Parts: sequence; structure tokens; C-alpha cells
Amino acid sequence: LARAFAVRRLRREHANVAVPYRDDEFTWLDTYAEPVPGFPATTFAATANLTGQDRTPPGRPGVPFMLAHDYIGGPATGWVHTGFLRELLPTALRADLTTEAAVAISGAAFASAMGSQARFYEVFLAIANTRLGAWLPNPRFVALKLRNLDNWIIPGFPARRRLSYFAREIFGTHPSTGRLLLCTDGGHYDNLGLVELLRRRCELIYCIDASGASQPLADALAGAITLAREELGVEISFDERALDLVPGGREQLKPASSLTGLNALLSQSQVVIGQITYPAVARRSQLQDRSSRRGKEPSSYPEAHGQLVFGQAALTPDVPYQLLDYPQSDPGFPYDSTGDQFFNAGQFDAYQTLGYFI
Repeated sequence: LARAFAVRRLRREHANVAVPYRDDEFTWLDTYAEPVPGFPATTFAATANLTGQDRTPPGRPGVPFMLAHDYIGGPATGWVHTGFLRELLPTALRADLTTEAAVAISGAAFASAMGSQARFYEVFLAIANTRLGAWLPNPRFVALKLRNLDNWIIPGFPARRRLSYFAREIFGTHPSTGRLLLCTDGGHYDNLGLVELLRRRCELIYCIDASGASQPLADALAGAITLAREELGVEISFDERALDLVPGGREQLKPASSLTGLNALLSQSQVVIGQITYPAVARRSQLQDRSSRRGKEPSSYPEAHGQLVFGQAALTPDVPYQLLDYPQSDPGFPYDSTGDQFFNAGQFDAYQTLGYFI
């Protein structure tokens, strides 16, 4: 997962080629993930698995955990500066603070703990060692240790992840006060990464649903809307055009008798637009309060509005001809499950072409 897309684009003999990173080159988050002019800042979404209800609401044994060039953590675990944390950690733990590792952790779907997407076979995955994810430093513990540097009762970070952490995965014990947190796929909390953008009160959000959502409606979107309302008080509304994404929701192509299978896949559109309403909220951070007293930041946010542009893999009559033909050989296209990890050349090209078109 870490190396699948870790390549540099180089120009050779009048063509762009992809060259892998060297094995001895560590793509540290605090440097390699720094914002580049003209390109969006990148934040990798993961899920920190927690048991007990001191930090999580009932029924949701996971909280958002973000990895970026400046800070690592989340609202339930606290935050720590990425560069500071890298200097603080032992060598074995430091290796997971790279951009490549962040990509892998954010896609670590098969794991011994799956946050709100908990499954009955998680213990089996742990025992069989079929487990992705990583044990990352707990920002809450970092703060505790820094406040008690002279207290020998509070240990430092372990030099390596010992057998006790494997035992925690088997027994499903993940306290919020631990030195390390088991971090897995961001989809175990919010499969779209939408809630974190709403937490930042963005005015214009482009959300791409590549989750292989089951037909006819986008369940990942519905889950994110629910989370946003419960946790942030943010409301998202769509008009009746949201149903334009539903397969089979447009007038049939003719002759209908010959195109029955294709007509069942065609949607009216691949993109719908929703309206976001942000509630008025106070700024609660002590650091932000000090900034507001200096006149740099407001003491509260007023009610605000934004737009959500939501795109989903769907077929419409105006897609390139080869995409209308491809479902004859792959009836699941473009809704193949993300569990299909063995794309052939034709399948890869079809999804790439559809992505470019949308």
C-alpha cells in the first residue's frame, strides 16, 4: 500500500515516466507533505480505535485521526506537531511518520479493529496476522508526559511494538490513555473524508465517492451527513436532483429491447450539488482564545453556508463509447467492490477513463 503510488514523474526521451522512490529515502510527513504552490494541502484521514466511552459516543469505537505535515491527531485524541513528534520518537516508531506510511494507514481496511465498521471476524484477522494499520503515538499521552517529565512512574514511548500490543488486538482492548493508538483505514470512521472538511468549515467542497457504493443510493454519503449533524451540528441538504445519481433513472436509450442491460446502468448525472449550513460556534481552544484577545482571530464563528459538489462513479449516455460497451464484459462496472484488488488492464483503463470524464 505504501509503495503502490510512491513514484516521481520524470521526463525521459520526450515522455513522462514514473520512477519509484529509493528504499533508503524516508518521505517524512513534515517535509514531503508540505503544501506546494498551486496544489491543495494534503491531509491523510485515518481512524484511531478506542474502547470505552470516555472519548467516543456509544456504538462508535473509533475517532478521526489525521496525519498532515503540520499536526497529527484529532479532536478526541488531541494534536501534536509532526516535526516535534518525529524528533521525539524512537527509530522504530518514527518510520511510520512518512507520507508513504500515511497513505498506507489511511487505506488499511483489513484490520483487527475497524472503528465504527466493526466486524465479527476481527479477532480471527488478528490471530491469523492478516492485519494492516499501525500503532501510532497518542497525542494525549505526549501532552501528559511533557507535563510530567520528572515523574518516573509515567514511562516514555516504547522502543518497539512488543507482544502486548498484539495481545490488545486479539482481545480488542484500546484505551484512550495508552501510549500508542491502533490507527486504521479512515473509512472505518468516515469513508469520504467529508466530515474533516466540514470540521474546518470549508465554503466549497469537492467530494469524490470512490467507495464502490452499493446501488441505488450513496450510503457513504448518508453516513457522512449523519456524522456531520451528530458531531458538528452541520446540516447538508440536497434537492430532488440528488436522485440523478440513481442507475436507471434516465429515459431509456433506443432500441430499448437491445439495450436493456445498459439502460439499467445509466444515470441522469454523475455530479450533484448540496447546500451546507454551519452553526454558530464558539472557539474553545486556549491558544485560539489568546489569539482572539490579540485581535488576530474572532472569538466565535457565526452561522455560515457552503456548497458540496458530490461526484460518483456512474454512467451517463454522454460518456465515451468504450465505457458504454465495457459493461458487456464486466457487468459490475462501474460499481465493482473495492474488495476486487486484481484489476486487469481493461478494467483499470475503464475506471481511469471514467474518472477523467467526470
